[in-house]
Amino acid sequence: MASSDYQIEYRSLVMGLGTNYHISSIDGLEDDAVRIGDAAIPRAGGDIPGLHVASSRQIVLNVRVIGDRGSDALRDDIQALIDAFQHADDEYPLYFKEPGFDDRRFVWARPAGRVSRRDPRQPFLPSFTLRLKLADPRAYRETADQDTLIVYSASGGGMDYDVTDYGKDYTVDPAAEVVMVNDGNAKAWPLIRFYGPTVGTIDEVTLTNVTTGGELVLATSILSSQILTVDMHNIVTVKPSDEHVIRLGSTNKYTDWQQPREPFYLQPGSNTLRYEVTSGTSTDAICVVTFNDTWL
Repeated sequence: MASSDYQIEYRSLVMGLGTNYHISSIDGLEDDAVRIGDAAIPRAGGDIPGLHVASSRQIVLNVRVIGDRGSDALRDDIQALIDAFQHADDEYPLYFKEPGFDDRRFVWARPAGRVSRRDPRQPFLPSFTLRLKLADPRAYRETADQDTLIVYSASGGGMDYDVTDYGKDYTVDPAAEVVMVNDGNAKAWPLIRFYGPTVGTIDEVTLTNVTTGGELVLATSILSSQILTVDMHNIVTVKPSDEHVIRLGSTNKYTDWQQPREPFYLQPGSNTLRYEVTSGTSTDAICVVTFNDTWL
């Protein structure tokens, strides 16, 4: 596994510093391509500002395979590189690490092209240009963050809404709120799991990001030992999956996601999360939120 600075790993092949795969250049690893939604103003100068979103992008690596000329080991290394960058329909994580990273980062990538060049002066030391397509332009921290939320109740701390200019400060009990920190610079789309209660009932759940005001509301019954799973990452990136993006076991629960169905995210920095059973009697249910720090 690539764990050193200046190393890259793709489909179990480690390249870069200290390996037989010398990387002379990498283009596009931290590029930011923007898809512009501006429209021209009719009969006037300038554009109507539209939505600007991150576009897909490509990474290009130039790699030379180093080894003893004519050796079986060199031929094996060349074949391993060819096999790793053979075109595929599936995405694979491309891991990379640089000085200052506390952990590896990765992007989801598919091989999109491979060019091999042989220098007549060094016929057995070929160089390769390797192209990868990133349908999802984001980069992620390898190690995920995870926290557990218990059912929130405002009864212990006063009023459950903001009161201003009232002459007295009212607070809510923060004991059941959890602060999660996204150390990236882009929105992180979490995996959310609501666990069925051991006591009482659940007919609707609400997860609120108090910091951003975002809400996720699902009107579905969750019984003991059941898990309602919401995969916000797959919803946003539209990744192919054999599983439903919102599911109770193997049952599709997408239609139980209440309008306006704005994807739930964690902003860069701190996020205060609150879990409520908004219909039902359970007070012992839990919600588990898992995400990776995210960059663009």
